[in-house]
Amino acid sequence: MPLDLSQARTALEAQLTDTVLISRTAGQPALDLVTGEPGQTPTTVVYEGPGAVLSTHGQIVFGQVLGQG
Repeated sequence: MPLDLSQARTALEAQLTDTVLISRTAGQPALDLVTGEPGQTPTTVVYEGPGAVLSTHGQIVFGQVLGQG
């Protein structure tokens, strides 16, 4: 029986119970002139929303559910 991808996607999206924030650096940190230490590195948010933080085992299980493992 072939895998119904829309049903699998719905089932997997129901597991996205975490809120994730993915960002990337967006420049160099400013130097603190008093301490000589670099400040915070500026970042740009690329994605913020539902997601799941999976262990390696969780990734393998989801791959198997999708027929990729």
